[in-house]
Amino acid sequence: MDHGLPLLRVEAIEQGVVNRDLGRHAPRLRLSTDNRRLDGWNPHPGSTDRTLTPGTAAPSIGVRNARYELLVVVNGQSEREKMLADNEINRVLVVTAHPDDADFGAAGTVALFVDRGVEVTYLLVTDGDAGGNERTLDNTGMAELRRTEQTAAAKAVGVTDVRFLGHADGTVVPSLALRKDIARVIRQVRPDLVITHHPERNYQFIAPSHPDHRAVGGSTLDAVYPDARNPYAFPELVKEEGLAAWTVREVWLMGGSTPNHWTDITEAIDRKLTALQSHVSQVAHVEGFADFVKTRFASWAEQAGFGEGHYAEAFQTVTTA
Repeated sequence: MDHGLPLLRVEAIEQGVVNRDLGRHAPRLRLSTDNRRLDGWNPHPGSTDRTLTPGTAAPSIGVRNARYELLVVVNGQSEREKMLADNEINRVLVVTAHPDDADFGAAGTVALFVDRGVEVTYLLVTDGDAGGNERTLDNTGMAELRRTEQTAAAKAVGVTDVRFLGHADGTVVPSLALRKDIARVIRQVRPDLVITHHPERNYQFIAPSHPDHRAVGGSTLDAVYPDARNPYAFPELVKEEGLAAWTVREVWLMGGSTPNHWTDITEAIDRKLTALQSHVSQVAHVEGFADFVKTRFASWAEQAGFGEGHYAEAFQTVTTA
């Protein structure tokens, strides 16, 4: 998404020449070129676009506390230029393990997509029947309650297409059956963009690394590539259900330790909170929950360089076309 920040354009000679600590929207970054330095330049907020080209001298250059969009150009093409443009995203599929996962990770971004007329579908692998603070319900009752809560949360950000696969909460593992289930929905929805969990453990912040999350993230990536695009993968989807192959062009991963794309969700933070608070069985008992959420996503905005009073969601983007 274009946030109108000036560009810090870095010209690199070969793949791997430029190393980034953070990524596309970076308040802090370090750039190095194998014992060669990028021409010295001290950017400051409000400056116009600038270009750094390989030079000589010191091994690195640091740029700190400035709001710039980092545009790294490798062999003539930048990372941002590889991302889908806003007008190329018309359908989005969000694949998560449990009710509330989409709302913690991406509800603000989803709200902004819906504002632009993008069609968004939620696909939940489980009903969340093994989670929650409410202990008077059995698993069946909890599953029903959490489906109702997720439907209300989705409505808060404008999503009406919510689907459940019904796998058992807490026991999800990568499998051909799960890949097939997700590939089926990809072929049904035919999204340009898929948002899902990061499949790797986050050692900096453990909460996003639930085993179900990692299993769903890995299986979703496998469903995106190669399954959904390959007509010979799960051929019964074509022969029996008439679901032609579909290529997803981009995936955004939630909850990882190496984000490289931040969405400014300031205008959607209240809708994100409403979505999260729809999960009464999960959050009603948490004292100061709204403040916790705002603090968490304000810290992402600070890391992204959006400034005080802003909120952001973070993703690692993967080009899959």
